[in-house]
Amino acid sequence: MSCSRPLAVSTYATLPPEARALMPSEEDLARVAQDVLDADAGISRP
Repeated sequence: MSCSRPLAVSTYATLPPEARALMPSEEDLARVAQDVLDADAGISRP
């Protein structure tokens, strides 16, 4: 039998403010994701 329970919080909205303050911003996450994609494609950025 399979049970569908998420292993992580899917949104920061449910976190208390003090925990949210420790999490990366949307911009931080987007930059890291883009850096990974660029590296995978062989594109280097300064």
